[in-house]
Amino acid sequence: MGSSSNRDSERVGLLNLSIHQLSVLLRRREVSSREVTQACLSAIEKLQPLLNPFIHVESDAALRQADIADQAITKGKIKGVLHGIPLAHKDIFFRKGRRSTCGSKIRENFYPETTATVLEKIDAAGAVDLGGLNLAEFCVGPTGHNDHFGHCRNPWNPMHVSGGSSSGSGSAVAARLIYGSIGSDTGGSIRLPAGMCGVVGLKPTHGRVSLYGAMPRCWSLDVFGPITRTVRDAAILFDAIAGFDERDPWSRAVDVSSCVEKLDRSIKGQRIGVPENYLFPQLSNELKKVHDQALVVFKDIGAELVSIKMPDPEELYLWTTIINRVEAGYIHKEWIQTRRDDYNTSTITRIADGFDISAVDYIDALERRHQANKKFNQMVFQQCDVLYCPLLLIDTPTIADTDIHNEASAGSIVHHVTQATRWVSYVGLPTLALPIGFSSAGLPVSAQLISPRFTEDCLLTLGDAYQKVTDWHNINPPNSALNL
Repeated sequence: MGSSSNRDSERVGLLNLSIHQLSVLLRRREVSSREVTQACLSAIEKLQPLLNPFIHVESDAALRQADIADQAITKGKIKGVLHGIPLAHKDIFFRKGRRSTCGSKIRENFYPETTATVLEKIDAAGAVDLGGLNLAEFCVGPTGHNDHFGHCRNPWNPMHVSGGSSSGSGSAVAARLIYGSIGSDTGGSIRLPAGMCGVVGLKPTHGRVSLYGAMPRCWSLDVFGPITRTVRDAAILFDAIAGFDERDPWSRAVDVSSCVEKLDRSIKGQRIGVPENYLFPQLSNELKKVHDQALVVFKDIGAELVSIKMPDPEELYLWTTIINRVEAGYIHKEWIQTRRDDYNTSTITRIADGFDISAVDYIDALERRHQANKKFNQMVFQQCDVLYCPLLLIDTPTIADTDIHNEASAGSIVHHVTQATRWVSYVGLPTLALPIGFSSAGLPVSAQLISPRFTEDCLLTLGDAYQKVTDWHNINPPNSALNL
């Protein structure tokens, strides 16, 4: 009885490891992929009723993949760092013959005939896929509300949102149910769940990761990227999925050298720009104090803090919204005409607004992007190497307060939720969501590190340097696999 209890404790302890740490144990055959996968599945079974991060769990398929991974390890045929690691991904990525709901009633029983490029690359790296994660319907919504499959909940406090639209990814990674996830981001949908759940999220440059084989939200803005517990793990996943794909018309052929190999570079003299005219003045004294402390850490490890002025993000925010809603309206036009009542109220409200935006305004918003990016680079990145911004201007809100039926607060709060993230998508810049502390309510506080296009390695190196001297990413939520 005692030995069984000790074994169970050891399995739970495995769930607190990073991808990097677990990979070492798997290669040494100190633990098997089946054992780790079973530990994840057991934890999911216990926490799914409370947090609701999964839409479907593929237990049998995952265990088969784990056994194949173990057999390969025995033969010395290890595919890389992700070999045998249990992951799960936002339920918009198609896997041939497997259900992909996109968080919707309309695609509740959709079985695609293709597999997404990102999943093909994850498979080629030897990872184990545990299933499809919850999300705001069709990626529409920054809070993760979903009337069809139930709202996903924050493991730090289940009364609060886990962020959207990749809500299940943020919640499951933070709760130690999986080791990492691929989400999508159109205006904050990787960064917000990562930030609200106290984990790491990387929004790559538009075109750096293939969009092929997934449900689109907005072609001009969509990006796919990792959500993980550590920056090093984000680099591992990003290395696995980045690269040109001729099947994706948005894909860009750029350097795909390993970000992991660059993590240990010195950041001494790296200029971090802190905006003095926007975003920071809107923070409460409590949140500002947390950010000030994080900036002190960056200074202590060798970075140079530079006070800068930046373009008004509200103007960029408005142009982002125009593109987002018009393209979503076009993508969904047939379903809106034939199955309007099958949408969440919040989803149809945001999508249908696209029909009221003129073609002139849409093209104007597209045409302004190049000039906006040029102006942003001139104003910001001539003064600094990386821009530091808050991720949220408010504390993580509750599920009740952000319900669209709560007319007293929902609209205003949702705007504040996306105020610091959506505009970044317009200028197409890579961004790292990084946990930097907690509010007095015990909820995570996170920052955004933003850099020029195709410089994800710079963000990851800076974020990893921060995590080497801080411990925020190692703090365990009260509602996690480690506390069962």
